[in-house]
Amino acid sequence: MIHRTQGVLAIAALLWCSCAAALNPNLTIKQLLHTAWGPRDGAPLGGIQALAQTNDGFLWLLSFSGLFRFDGIAFEHVELPQDAKLASTDMFAIFAPRTGGLWVSVYSGGVAFLRDGRWKMYGTEDGLPPGVVIDFAEKPDGTLWVCTTAGLARFDGVRWRSVGADMGLPTGITPVFVFVDGQGTLWLGASGQMFTLRAGELQFSRFPYSGPMTVLARLAESSTGTLWYDTDDALLKIHQNPVPVAPSSPLAHGPAFDHDGALWDIGHEVSRINPERLRDEVAIRFKDIPDQYTRTDGLTGGAESSLMVDREGNVWVATAQGLDRFANPSLEAPLRDERNRNALGSVTEIGLAPADGAGGLWVTDTYGAVQRYQDGRLATPALKQRIACLLRTDDGTVWFGGRNILWRERQGRFESLAPPGPDGDTQALAVDKSGGLWASLVRSGVFYLKDSVWTPYGGIAALPRQWAITIVRDRRDRLWFSYLDGTAAVLDGNQVRMYGAAEGLRIGFVAANYSGRTDQWLGGEFGLARFDGERFHSVRTVPELSLARITGIVETAAGDLWLNGQSGITHLTAAELQRSRLDPSYRVNGETFGAFDGVVGNGWMRRPLPTAIEAGDGKLWFATSSAFFGIDPNRLVPNRMPPPVVIRALTVGDHRIEPRPGVTLPIRTTTVRFDYAGLSLTEAQKVRFRYRLDGIDTDWREVTPARQALYSNLRPGHYTFRVIAANNDGVWNDRGAALAFTIPPAFEQTGWFIALCLAGGALAVWVLVRLRVHQATVSVHRRLQQRMEDRLDERTRIARELHDSLLQGFQGLMFRLQAVRQLLPERSGDAAKFLDSAMQMGDQAIGEGRDAVQNLRSSSFDDRDLATSLGALGTELAAGIESLSKPQYRVVVEGRPRDLTAVVRDEAYRIAREAVRNAYQHAKARQIETEVTFTDADLTIRVRDDGIGVEPQILAHGQRPGHWGLPGMRERSESLGGQLYVWSERNTGTEIELRIPARVAYAETPTSGH
Repeated sequence: MIHRTQGVLAIAALLWCSCAAALNPNLTIKQLLHTAWGPRDGAPLGGIQALAQTNDGFLWLLSFSGLFRFDGIAFEHVELPQDAKLASTDMFAIFAPRTGGLWVSVYSGGVAFLRDGRWKMYGTEDGLPPGVVIDFAEKPDGTLWVCTTAGLARFDGVRWRSVGADMGLPTGITPVFVFVDGQGTLWLGASGQMFTLRAGELQFSRFPYSGPMTVLARLAESSTGTLWYDTDDALLKIHQNPVPVAPSSPLAHGPAFDHDGALWDIGHEVSRINPERLRDEVAIRFKDIPDQYTRTDGLTGGAESSLMVDREGNVWVATAQGLDRFANPSLEAPLRDERNRNALGSVTEIGLAPADGAGGLWVTDTYGAVQRYQDGRLATPALKQRIACLLRTDDGTVWFGGRNILWRERQGRFESLAPPGPDGDTQALAVDKSGGLWASLVRSGVFYLKDSVWTPYGGIAALPRQWAITIVRDRRDRLWFSYLDGTAAVLDGNQVRMYGAAEGLRIGFVAANYSGRTDQWLGGEFGLARFDGERFHSVRTVPELSLARITGIVETAAGDLWLNGQSGITHLTAAELQRSRLDPSYRVNGETFGAFDGVVGNGWMRRPLPTAIEAGDGKLWFATSSAFFGIDPNRLVPNRMPPPVVIRALTVGDHRIEPRPGVTLPIRTTTVRFDYAGLSLTEAQKVRFRYRLDGIDTDWREVTPARQALYSNLRPGHYTFRVIAANNDGVWNDRGAALAFTIPPAFEQTGWFIALCLAGGALAVWVLVRLRVHQATVSVHRRLQQRMEDRLDERTRIARELHDSLLQGFQGLMFRLQAVRQLLPERSGDAAKFLDSAMQMGDQAIGEGRDAVQNLRSSSFDDRDLATSLGALGTELAAGIESLSKPQYRVVVEGRPRDLTAVVRDEAYRIAREAVRNAYQHAKARQIETEVTFTDADLTIRVRDDGIGVEPQILAHGQRPGHWGLPGMRERSESLGGQLYVWSERNTGTEIELRIPARVAYAETPTSGH
């Protein structure tokens, strides 16, 4: 079992070394990328005593302010709970075992173990020796060993067991350190002596060392198995192991080897010894180590207390004032070297040009010096002139232009030439295929030098009459000119073609122009554009990648683009650019080297341009407003270590919940916030995340640098939140982290409640159905009753019709027959006339009776209005009455006549006709008058006569026995919503009045006020 464990750890060690980046041994500590965190940056107050990195990636810091964990961005305080097994909560040391978790020792005795957010305390009752635990070590089989001020102990996973004479140790010794090497051998330093316990042995052996041993004495083992002993003033090589089969016990308080084999140590400064010296020497005094870093160089404090190497190869140093990190720089920064800074002087504008084919550079500064940079050093100025533009041509000639000056360098010799003439800084220079020189002078224009003669605009009339920001010769020997208005001109021979927004060039004024293998690339104020030979296509980017204010472009042999712009130095791969070519809407992603990579300043938008060049050795160089930086695209060492991902917390409302698997959230939870981290300490700001919530998302959310995710409108159920992360070089941890959780339903969200609601709904539906059936039954009864009433009304109507037509006709016929009988035999001629009239009336009565029986309800007066129809009644009813007995009849109309509805017109006519007929037949009247009055309120019809009146008993009963005239008139008026009034007195006449509301009578309701 032990051998298997050792084999697994050996494989892990190899994988560790293959993934982690090494610090460049050719660089001094001062040339490495140094980053510092002090109290203003959130580092603990009072300094840091100890460091440890747990296998979840967190960096743990022990300080006088307490225990903290650091994810590369934020410091988080972690509280040690009070417990009876701990003498205090004042912590002394920390240790991160490979198996996970964190051990913490406290003053006055006791240790605590933290794993997955839970603490476990151990004291003397658990077998731990009294005193303070001052050092930890872990054997390959996972056994933990500690040395305390009272002795040595080991932990079997349950209890602590003191180790002493029973395992061959002398009594009375005071332990100082404990260490486990790559062979699994346990080393103990105590009372100036060293003891070893080899793997598989049960007794300690005395190691042949006797010498100084302070409380700060420690061991360190190289990747080749060499053990070095720190005596506090020197390093001693004391033992050589075979190549380790497992990583040695991690240390965070003494010397440590980085992933390149260099040995780091701390004292009053940070020291580093390269592997070659370690191989050749057996004893090295700290004062003889030249590569050191002190507070004057930028270290946060002058007294270092702890040092460790993280799993990505970064070196961390804890000081009394903060935390320092040393990392492999992505960029070469010559001005980090104090000698170069002093040689160049003050800088606000830097110009660059290749000096040769071997990687040398010409560098210009702000105050008038041209210097050569070669092999990491700036030489003394070769030319003391203020240069605003540099150009190296294919034949090796370098041109330097300034204000009213022009220089040419060939093979180390400088030659001055006559400038174009007008006063102005040289903005741009270019050489055409014939060797002629083009120059753009600020606010003066463009000039062409050929055969020692300057010609404005080269004598080409089509060139814009303005100065150019850039002049570039492309691979087809055409010249490109860019201008402040955002346009560009291309000169091909003597032909000029202009490009602008209409051709897709929409990036503001162009400050960088590069002729690539297949495309022409232009960079400007607002981004990057690609020219395909006819049109420009702006390159779209993901939101977090800015391509604003590009001042330099270089394309590598692999097709990658390197840009210098506002946000720093940006790298776009050929694969991303190809996707953009195939799909112009595609948003490219890239990497940016900015302030966190040590870049200071940004590309200068005016001059010298361009701010990005490729040197003769293939290295790329970028100039900013404050420095210049180099990068070899062929020697980039990517960070292949995928970042561990942890879900730090989930928050519901204002309540922070520990993210334990299967956690149950409060009922009625609808919004949850997740806090997570990707533990890459190299460049934590560049870690990117993707996340999803199973049950809500069908795919991963877009890549984001945010370390929080918020979900709302969640329903009760089971969910799993997943998050993955990529490091600064885009290496993804696809496994990531996951957290399953449950939102329980409230009662109203449970299945029982839903079932009850369904049952209640079904009951309500049943009740509604029953109610509807009842209503339908009642409706059927009502319809049947209505049908019977309708039949009765129809019978009543027919009876009225028969009365008004057939019976009245026959009654008139009887009057005429009676008149004929009285005329016979004395007046036979008149009798014949009356008889003819009676026969006509009989025919009419028969026709009206037939119409009534057949329910023919045709209008009684066709197209005539009511007043005209009523006026015709006098002639109709007076027929057959002697002249002496015939009453006078007239119709009077009051008000403005209105159109009546067809029903009202017909029914009102029949009511009035009955009243007029009764006056003719029964009243013996001399005068009969019909008055029709139209008002906005109603329609009124009055029929009055001066006859004998109506008998009182008839008025009282409402009808003459056996006659249906008055009842029929009332029924008709009520069916119209009207009212019928009858006034009569004996021998004074009768008046019948019909009132019908205007809204019923008129075809159009009158408007009030008109």
